[in-house]
Amino acid sequence: MSLLRMEQVSKIYPGTIALDKASIKLERGQVLGMLGLNGAGKSTLIKILSGDITANEGTIYLDDKPIAIRNPKDAIEQGIATVYQESQLVEQMTVYENILLGKEEIRCGMVNFASMKKKVEEKINEFGFQIPVDVKVFELSTAQKRLAEIVKALSTNAKVLILDEPTASLTKEEAFSLMEDIRKIKEKGVGIIFVSHRMDEVKFICDSATVLRNGKVAANLEKDEFTQENIIMHLVGEKEYRAEKKQEEDDNTDRIHRDRVALHFKGSLTNKLTDIDFKVYEGEIVGIAGTLGSGRSSLLRAISGALGRASYEVFGRTVSVKCVRDAVKEKVVYIPEDRKAEGLFLKWSIKDNISLPHLYERSKCFIPSKWETEEGNKYIDKFLIKANSCTQTGNELSGGNQQKVLLGKWVREDARILMFDEPTHGVDIHAKQEIYGIIRNAARNGAGVIVVSSEMDELIELSDRIIMINNGTIVGEADKKPFDDQKILAAIS
Repeated sequence: MSLLRMEQVSKIYPGTIALDKASIKLERGQVLGMLGLNGAGKSTLIKILSGDITANEGTIYLDDKPIAIRNPKDAIEQGIATVYQESQLVEQMTVYENILLGKEEIRCGMVNFASMKKKVEEKINEFGFQIPVDVKVFELSTAQKRLAEIVKALSTNAKVLILDEPTASLTKEEAFSLMEDIRKIKEKGVGIIFVSHRMDEVKFICDSATVLRNGKVAANLEKDEFTQENIIMHLVGEKEYRAEKKQEEDDNTDRIHRDRVALHFKGSLTNKLTDIDFKVYEGEIVGIAGTLGSGRSSLLRAISGALGRASYEVFGRTVSVKCVRDAVKEKVVYIPEDRKAEGLFLKWSIKDNISLPHLYERSKCFIPSKWETEEGNKYIDKFLIKANSCTQTGNELSGGNQQKVLLGKWVREDARILMFDEPTHGVDIHAKQEIYGIIRNAARNGAGVIVVSSEMDELIELSDRIIMINNGTIVGEADKKPFDDQKILAAIS
C-alpha cells in the first residue's frame, strides 16, 4: 500500500497546460527526488499537494484512499506538510513560538509558554535534531532556521513532507548536515518529496526520482539510474541531449596544442603550498582534485595575485604579479567560488557587474554608458542569461544566471589563463551544462583553463588532465581518459 499517489493529475491555465496528466508514487520512509528545469511543472505539482491551487483533473490518494485538497488547511489536516524555499518564520519570535504559531496552548486565559517549550523539545528529541528552542529565530544560522521550519512542518504530525529546495541558501557542508537530519525523518516512516537542482544531493539522499519535462512525467528513475547523463537526457529530451553531445565532441577536436605552454607555475607558499610545479597547455582544461584545505584554492589564488607576489610563465614570457589587478592586466583571471561574497555586487545591474573590471580599458574620465549596455546585452545573449534586461539587478536572478553573469564579467575572448573555483556551485543541472559549454569554448579560443571542483563527476567530465593535490603538494596526475575516480580519491584522501 503506497503512502501517497497522484494519478493523471492536470492543471490547466488559459493557453497553458502547467501539469499534464502527471502520476507519482511515494512510499513510507522513502525520499522521492522531484527534478525538472524551470517551468517543467515541479512548482505546480507541489502547490496542488499543498492546497495552494486545485487540480483540474486527476485523483490524489493517501493510504490508498482518495482525498480532496481544496486549500492548505485540507493538506495539513490530512498529513501533508510543505517547507518552502523562502522562510516562513517570524524572526523576532523564539523557535518554539514559531513552531507552535497558531497552535498555542492556553491555560486560564494565558499562553502556557513552559508547556509549549517542553512540547517542542520533545519533538526535536524524537528526531534527534540539534537546535535550541528558546532563542529568537534571528539568532540562528541559516541551516538552523531551515531545520526549525522542518520541525514546524513535522509538528502537524505530517505523513508526507515536501521540501522545496531546502538547501538552496546553504553551504555544501550545511547542506549535507541537513540531509543527515532528513535521513532521521525518513527512518521514522515519513515519506519525503525532495525538490533539488543539485545532482550530488539527489544521489546522496534520494531513493528514487521523478523527472518532469514540459508538465509531463518524463521518467521515473531508481537510485542505480542516477547518472548525470541519464538525468540530463530526461530533463532536456533525448534528441536535444544527443545533439548537444555531438556538438561538444566536434568542438573538442584538436583543441589542445601541446607545443605551446600557456602557464608554467613553480613555487611554494608558506603553510599553503610546497614545491608546486605544473604546466597547462594552450586549449587544455586541467582539473585540480583535492579535499577542502588541500591547497587547491590557494594555488589558484596564488597565481591570481590574491596572496601577494608571484612569478610564473605565461605563453613563454615570465610575468610578476603583486596583486589581482596585475594578473588581470596579464589576462590571467581567477573566478572565485563564492559569487555573492567575492564575485558580484548583487545590488548592481547585470551590465554594471559585467563591465566593471574592464572600465579602465575604455575610459579614464567617465563611465561609457552606451558601451556598458552593449557589453551587458552581448553577454546576456552569448551566455544565455535569463533576464528581463541588462539593467536587472543580480539579486533578482537565479543562482545559475548569477553565475553566468560572473562568467560574463571575466571570460573574455582575449583571456590567456582562466581559473575556475567551483564554477557550478549552487546551480541547476541544465545550467551546469551551459557553464561547461562556456568553459570549453574558452579553451577552444586558446586559453589555458584550470578548474577546481569538489564534484568528481564534474572534474571527470570537464578535464583533459587531472592533477591531484594533498596537503599543499602535488601527489599525482591522471592524463588519460577514462579517468579512474577511485584512484584519484585515494590519492587526495
